Amino acid sequence: MGTQQPSTPRKRWPNLMPLFVGLVVVAEIAFLGRLDVVKNVATVHHWASTFHFPSTSAAFEDSFTSVSSSTHGAVEDDGGEYSRCEDWLEREDAIRYSRDFTTDPIIVSGAENQDWSTCSVGCKFGSVAKRVPDATFNLPQQPSTAIVRRSMESSKYYIENNINVARRRGYNILMTTSLSSDVPVGYFSWAEYDIMAPIQPKNETALAAAFISNCGAHNFRLQALEMLEKLGIKIDSYGVCHQNRDGKVDKVEALKRYKFSFAFENSNEEDYVTEKFFQSLVAGAIPVVVGAPNIQDFAPSPGSVLHIKELDDIESVAKTMKFLATNPDAYNKSVSWKYDGPSDAFKALVDMAAVHSSCRLCLFLATKIREKEEMASQFRKRPCKCTTGSGTVYHLYVRERGRFHMESIFLRSGRLTLKALESAVLAKFESLNHTPVWKNERPESLRGDNLKIYRIYPLGLTQRQALYSFRFDTDADLGKHVESNPCAKFENRMFLVAQASVNPRMRSRKEKLSARHHGLSQQKRQEISMPINLVWTLIIFWVSLFFVVALTLLICLVGSLVAKELNVAMITNITALGFEMTEDDIKCLMAEIDNDRSGAIGFDEFLYMMMAKIGERDNKKLVRAFRIIDQCKSYGGNDHQDLVM
Repeated sequence: MGTQQPSTPRKRWPNLMPLFVGLVVVAEIAFLGRLDVVKNVATVHHWASTFHFPSTSAAFEDSFTSVSSSTHGAVEDDGGEYSRCEDWLEREDAIRYSRDFTTDPIIVSGAENQDWSTCSVGCKFGSVAKRVPDATFNLPQQPSTAIVRRSMESSKYYIENNINVARRRGYNILMTTSLSSDVPVGYFSWAEYDIMAPIQPKNETALAAAFISNCGAHNFRLQALEMLEKLGIKIDSYGVCHQNRDGKVDKVEALKRYKFSFAFENSNEEDYVTEKFFQSLVAGAIPVVVGAPNIQDFAPSPGSVLHIKELDDIESVAKTMKFLATNPDAYNKSVSWKYDGPSDAFKALVDMAAVHSSCRLCLFLATKIREKEEMASQFRKRPCKCTTGSGTVYHLYVRERGRFHMESIFLRSGRLTLKALESAVLAKFESLNHTPVWKNERPESLRGDNLKIYRIYPLGLTQRQALYSFRFDTDADLGKHVESNPCAKFENRMFLVAQASVNPRMRSRKEKLSARHHGLSQQKRQEISMPINLVWTLIIFWVSLFFVVALTLLICLVGSLVAKELNVAMITNITALGFEMTEDDIKCLMAEIDNDRSGAIGFDEFLYMMMAKIGERDNKKLVRAFRIIDQCKSYGGNDHQDLVM
């Protein structure tokens, strides 16, 4: 009779096999959906790291970014001390300024009447009745009015454009091509130049084109032209100087047919880079430059510009031109930025012009007015930091360059690092759904969706310092700056990245011009990797499913598992998901399973432990599914077969 009892698990469990398979499949799909092996790499690493069994406090500290935005309560801490500090600092450090630039805008006289309503600070050019202007381009009527010098000419021709000379002559604010001036006014902008325009076929017999009309320049550009011709470089000259082609042409359209363009400036001065250079970039011709000694700061990518610093360089430049002209692969590499995008440094430089220089002048004036007011004694008494038993919270301010309003961020003494500062700034602007000021100015192919911090630096630096020369070398440097500058203010340059793609017209053009492809773009790599990732995901799923089924059948059929069998089953399943475990990991895992050293573990305890490892702590349905499958003792009951260690 005993042999005919229907409750015998060895006869009942096969009837439930379809249900079992279905439940396991659903569970595995849910697990892989949460894991998102292909895209959510961070989740995978976090899941894998749980097998090292860190303490709760250590895991919390590792995940904590030491950042709090104005949305308080996003991060919990012991006793809420840090959150209370941040709330208190937000109140105590607040300043009620005497001037509201919305109702009382910056006034600049001596220029055509303009209302810069798009500027992030109130800004008006022209005369306003009963108002003393904040700045003027003319002689001031009031001593409080700043005198502005604005010019895009070289200081080699106009000596008052030299910063030191201008200061001595009484100018308070300099607006020149120099990136070291107060408000630089360069020849570059995304709006004026279609820099990412696709490259056209280079079908002219001459290697280079020149447009030079001032034959009395203050440098050696005409000598360079003559020497290059003597070295066998064929040149089509459209300008007055050495003209051999009709000059009545569209300059950019003409340049598109040449492999090289002579961007020969009329003087060699730092940052003096005119339309000659940027038109060459638009045309997709390699610029050969006589001019700014720091022209490489303006290059869209390494190796994209040939620079003649002095006459002794001409012979080597001529050799390079001939080599590139006869080697398509090398030439295409020099202009590859047209397809793969320019460097971050180049984008940050041109982004500067996304905010008009007139607006940037108002931003400069308003910032100086605020800084002067903050020097008053009542403002210098702000706490700017809060110390508790857990540490010190520092209150900092940050804004994007080109905008006026400052945002609060907080750093903790234990994490007063450059990485924490960048994380805090990024988290703050992401929480605000911030759109960079240049977003609508860049070519569509250079836009993106995910914020990225390019540079963070103290407020008040020149463009040259911010872009090229200033940098905190160590975390200690940042700490010293924060300690010595209470409520320190920072500016940042940020990008949108990851989702930006290259113009497909330009990519197809590159493939036509290039003898062979020089590496794959990010987009192409993603297209290739997607089916590979899909295959690997399916393999992981079915291998994992196999070992889950094998482990469950082993439990039901055998009724017990020795330590070695349990070890092999679990470790193999984990390995199938793409993780590796060391001998110490295995020992730690087995010790946790048998933490009371009784030599056995309850089936319920085993299931809960396994589900905790895969992040399914609250999935009661999955628990019930395992109970139904476990027919070794009672159908869905509580007395489950123990796993013998």
